[in-house]
This record gives sequence, C-alpha cells and structure tokens, in this order.
Amino acid sequence: MSVMVTGGTGFIGNRIIRKLVERGEEVVCFDLAPPRANLSSYVEQGRIAMYRGDVTRLDHLLEAVNRHGVDRIIHMAALLPPDTEDRPATGMAVNIDGCNNVFEAARWGNVKRVVYASSIAVYGVQDTFGDRPLVEDDLPAPINVYGMTKAVNDFAAARYRTLHGLDIRGVRICTVFGHGRVTGMTGMIGGLMMSLPAIGQPVSMDFDPMEASPMIHAEDAAEIFVRVALADTLNHHIYISGGELATIADVADMVCSYIPDASITTGSRPVPHVYLVDNSRMMADLGYELPPLRMRVLDHINDARAEAGLEPIAG
Repeated sequence: MSVMVTGGTGFIGNRIIRKLVERGEEVVCFDLAPPRANLSSYVEQGRIAMYRGDVTRLDHLLEAVNRHGVDRIIHMAALLPPDTEDRPATGMAVNIDGCNNVFEAARWGNVKRVVYASSIAVYGVQDTFGDRPLVEDDLPAPINVYGMTKAVNDFAAARYRTLHGLDIRGVRICTVFGHGRVTGMTGMIGGLMMSLPAIGQPVSMDFDPMEASPMIHAEDAAEIFVRVALADTLNHHIYISGGELATIADVADMVCSYIPDASITTGSRPVPHVYLVDNSRMMADLGYELPPLRMRVLDHINDARAEAGLEPIAG
C-alpha cells in the first residue's frame, strides 16, 4: 500500500510519516518544504519518497499520485490562523482549493481512501451550543476564515462521496500540542508554554489563564489519522479527535510540577472557540484512548530537553 501525506514535513504530518514507516507502509511525502531532519534519514534509506509540490496545483497532485501508485492520501497541508485571517485569499486558496484538488486527484487517480484534517473550529464558539459536549452531527457555525474553510472541506467531502463514490474521511482536530509547534492561533499554548520552561527559559503570553481547551498531543493526533487511513472498515465519515479538557493555568501547573522554577506569565486575552467535545465515536471505531494529559506534558518537556541535549525529567 502506498500512502501519500500532504504537508508531510509539518508538525503533525512528519509524525504521521514516521508512524506509517514504522508500520511498513510505502510513503510519499508531498510538501513544498524540504524534509525535517528526522525524515531526511528515511529519504536517504529509500523508505519514503519526496515530492516537492503545491496542493493548489492539481497537476502536481495528479503527477505524484500516478508516479507513486498512491492508494491512500492523508491530507494535512493547510494554512492556520492567524495567517488565514491576515491573508484570507491565500488561506482559502490553500485550504479550500487545495483540499478540493486532493479530492479531484483521488477521483482521477483511483485512490482508495482520503483522510483530511478538519477542525473543531468549524463549530465556532461554545456559547452557540450551551454547556454541553459537541458531537460530529452538530451543525457548523464558524466565526473565522479558518473555521469556514474547514466547514467547506467537510461539505465538499460529503458531495464527493455522494457524487463520485469516493471514500473520504475527516478528523476534526482539537487543540494540538507538542514540542516543535510554533504556528497557529494556539501555537503558544500548544508549543512554547512547555518547550521554553523545559530548557530553562521564561515564557510570556497574553492569553487568559482560565481559557480552557481540549488538549491532544501531536503523537496522538497522528495516530488517529494513521488508524483512520489504514482501517479496513469504518462506521463513520467524520470523527472528533477529542482531547483532555484543561485550562492554560492547569497546563502551567503541570509544567511547574515537573519544573518548579518555571516562569510562565499570562494575560487577559480570550480564546474564542469550543472546548467541550465528545470523542466517543473515535474511541469506539478506532479502539484508541488518549493517554493522560499530564503524561503527554512530560513527553513534550522531555522532547524539548532532548533537542537541547539535556537530561530527561523523571515522571
């Protein structure tokens, strides 16, 4: 089986590729960016094929699919906020046209399954739904360009399934964290808030410490995408990844429990989004339960320390 990962050099994409290689799959990394260091060795060993391409170019996608006999596509390439808000035309070109091009390439290339990254940003803000967890069947109510583009992706996927019989599955990702995350509206929360204290540096952010998010580590997000892509059968077309609910203050406390002298300062800026979600569908269909957040925070810290040549902190 040949699996192509768009945005394969990215924060989640490179982890997806590693997991696919470890499972013995033939992998194609489709991206404009060169491979990260951890992928370069795979390229040198011939364990993955690189295709430098642009998802806004259908001809690039078709050539990659046909050249490598791609059976399945995991589509991760996307522009994130605040870039989507600052450059909405570019955001829509990458996120909407790019995703549609992936569906078209799958259609004409006889790809067996496409899995694409959606987001809980399609739901907008929690107040719209009240004090209850959201499920996959709740209607979208996006409040920004990014959420709108992901809602369009969900609609387009449904139409391609109906009109062309394509097997397309989506994963609505929650707030992803892990060492190496620096982009996205919550990049500070999901990245530097843990990575900087891990190496003895202070971190300051303007977000309200009582803002809560469903937090999922990038390793677990990657595992969900791989399982959806490789599963023999699936009961649903869309899944919420889920994540452990925690406030910024909660995560800061976890960091300080491992690093007592950590310096983390916050502000008062709100983070308008949904924070109560139900991922029971994902757990039932994929048989995957997310590890405890506290354990993953330590993983994040130790990944940052390893990169800096520091000894790991014991749990």
